[in-house]
Amino acid sequence: GMLVFMRAGLFFLKPAVFVPSSEIASVTCGRGGSASTRYVDLLIEQAAEGSKTSRLEFSNIDRGHLGAVQGFVQNLLEAREKEERSADEPRAKGGSEEGAAGTANATKEEEEDSDNEEEDETYRDDAPSKSQDEEEESDEDSDEEEDSDGSDGADSGFEEEDLTLLSGDEDTETDGSDCEGRKTRSSKRRRTDS
Repeated sequence: GMLVFMRAGLFFLKPAVFVPSSEIASVTCGRGGSASTRYVDLLIEQAAEGSKTSRLEFSNIDRGHLGAVQGFVQNLLEAREKEERSADEPRAKGGSEEGAAGTANATKEEEEDSDNEEEDETYRDDAPSKSQDEEEESDEDSDEEEDSDGSDGADSGFEEEDLTLLSGDEDTETDGSDCEGRKTRSSKRRRTDS
């Protein structure tokens, strides 16, 4: 089938299923067994009238399509937040003296909170920072952890700065590893014919 993400909801073709945005309780995306697969599963929990929820599971969605899923979920969240804010506004304004007093108190609290943020920023500026030597050491450490072949930094027997490519004109001595076309500077030795 085909899964279509729309502002109004979610539509699945063959068999035709439409889930309005207002009825979507949760969206879960993932793969149960292994994270290294190319496909993921999408689980939609639909809030039905009453306390019952129904689940729709769509399997084998290509990871390349996750951007559309994330965009749909983001739009869904933004629409719900906007809906909640608009639902809260009439209650806050209320037209009564209590509503006006509540709005005034909220404004006063926001002003006090913004003053605290300015103090926080000043405090962060005064905080001691790493010295230049410490930053260089941490940069070197992170460089050593990364390996040129994309591995997790396990010891391959070679350091990045010690690797050179063989030109074919040199006599080399290798340590028997699988790294063809590489040698270490420390293994360069000149042979003398005697």
